[in-house]
Amino acid sequence: MSATDLALAALALVAIALVGRVALALLPPGPPGFHGLADLPITWAASHLLGSLVLVAEADLTGALGLRVSPALLLAPWALVLVVRWLTLPGGFVPRHAPRAEVANTLARAITFAACVLAIASASAQTSGAASLLLGDRSAVSMTLAAANVLATLCICDAGMRGARRAPLGRSVVVFSLSATLALLATSADGDGDLSSIVLCCAGGGAFAIAWLRRADKRARMLAILASAGAALLGGLGWTFALALLTGLVVRTAAPARARTAAISALVLAIAVALACVGERELAYG
Repeated sequence: MSATDLALAALALVAIALVGRVALALLPPGPPGFHGLADLPITWAASHLLGSLVLVAEADLTGALGLRVSPALLLAPWALVLVVRWLTLPGGFVPRHAPRAEVANTLARAITFAACVLAIASASAQTSGAASLLLGDRSAVSMTLAAANVLATLCICDAGMRGARRAPLGRSVVVFSLSATLALLATSADGDGDLSSIVLCCAGGGAFAIAWLRRADKRARMLAILASAGAALLGGLGWTFALALLTGLVVRTAAPARARTAAISALVLAIAVALACVGERELAYG
């Protein structure tokens, strides 16, 4: 990868994360969203997930309105949202019953690091849809952003298992197994551009659902719904995953909150499916 491609990939990663971080700030208060050293991985992963979904949805909507999709048009509205959010920023409210701190485990960290290295090494067989929206057809850059999708998936899965009170060593083994599986799938999928994005959405839908079901964390509920429904933006098999994840979330939600959760899920899924249909039509006829 040339220095130019590397710089463009870094800029795209920053843009996606910033858009996602602003979107994250619009959700109910709570984690993820802290910026301490230990909290940065999951904050970045959640922001990357949201930013990727927002850009794909914006591109579909922009195409439906007959406008030319460009990076400036996709990113400009979020600069205004950022200013408004900064001016109206409340205090640092967080939900009760946050997970307790855990004892560091050197072996677990080593295995997790190996999983991340494997994810990066397998990126040559992957592409990223969000990259093409910002930078056009640049395969080297797209591979970098696809690797970011996988790294975000690993961070989110680890956070989900931490919320479920799984031991560090067990979590790291699962994360490494997931990384190895994704590497094999990426190789056998012949560079399927939707693979890393669909896996990221499914990981977010499942992991954030754990925080919602265990701690009644409303930010986690919205993240779970947005991530699950976001799979439908990718069309095809993604619609099936979105419906399955949201159905499971609604069924497992406690009765007092089930109706509201079902209503929000149905609304977000309907929007995602509509945008996906419009996007496919624009691709076919536009």
